[in-house]
This record gives sequence, C-alpha cells and structure tokens, in this order.
Amino acid sequence: MPVGKIIIGYIGEMIIYIIFDVMIQGIGRFFRVIFYWLRKLLTGKNRETPEFKWIENRYLFKKLILITDFNNEIQKGTRATVMEIIDQQHFYVEFENSNGEPIVFNDQQIFKIQRNKVRLERKSQ
Repeated sequence: MPVGKIIIGYIGEMIIYIIFDVMIQGIGRFFRVIFYWLRKLLTGKNRETPEFKWIENRYLFKKLILITDFNNEIQKGTRATVMEIIDQQHFYVEFENSNGEPIVFNDQQIFKIQRNKVRLERKSQ
C-alpha cells in the first residue's frame, strides 16, 4: 500500500472525527440550553454560576489570614478557616488563636465576614 493513501486516509478519518465530535457537542449544548431554560421556566431555579463554583473550590475549608481588625476584638493577622460560603462576598469563618484553639467571642465561635477582609494563607516552602 502506498504511503500517500495511508496518510490521506488517516487525515480524512481525523477530519470526519472532528466534524462528528463538534456536531455531537453542539447537539449536547443545544439540549443543555433547552433543559436549563425549561427548569428556570418551571421552577424558577437559576443555573449555578461558574464563578461561585470557583470561589467555593478556592476558599472552602482553606486557611485565611485576617487583613483588617474584626469588631475591634479579633486582631489583624489572626488565622481563620472558612466553614461555609454564603455568597460570592461573604463567608462563615472560624478564627483560631496562636495555639490553634478556636476563638470564642460573645458566645460565638463562627463569624460572618466579607471576602475582602481576608486573604488566603500562603503555604511555607
């Protein structure tokens, strides 16, 4: 068999595969759009935004450092752990002292805080 026929046959198969794959993905995307549109129409439930998923993956159960004082009682530089993400700008966090024990203030151990008041703790290398 000549090498040219093998190469042309392989290229033809690749082109057909790419076209077929793009068509299947397009049909899948079309059905997904229809599904989410019907779900919103019938239940009023919106599609989960990818940005919220990104925030959840980045911050949930991670260690943070407080960059401003919180309620004039918990000092800047205190470590915290994200326990729950309320929305894109607010977290429930648990602060801990230098011994690693939770800080309790006014019989509360978990506090609601804005995302711009904390930053992720860098891992030491």
